[in-house]
Amino acid sequence: MAHSHASIDTLGDGIFRKVRHALGVTAFGVNAMVLPSGAEWFRHFHDKQDELYFVHRGRVGFEVGGEEFELEAGGLCHVESTMPRRFWNAGTTRSSSS
Repeated sequence: MAHSHASIDTLGDGIFRKVRHALGVTAFGVNAMVLPSGAEWFRHFHDKQDELYFVHRGRVGFEVGGEEFELEAGGLCHVESTMPRRFWNAGTTRSSSS
């Protein structure tokens, strides 16, 4: 397949939406995260896979390697595989978690 296209809205409901399968991507991982108000994704890392986060709209808070920062629409964040990270919808008040 030379090309494919989709929309985040057509990938189903929920926070985690698998883009790779919908577009037939086999060379790398790609997913969309849709975080509702107050939602937070758990602290995690990967053994081998780096991640690139792109903020499509809104504001996202990140904690990477103990540093907290926020990005607005258009923001990008690359995190190497084994570096612990978590992120949350920073457009609303969030609850503390560990």
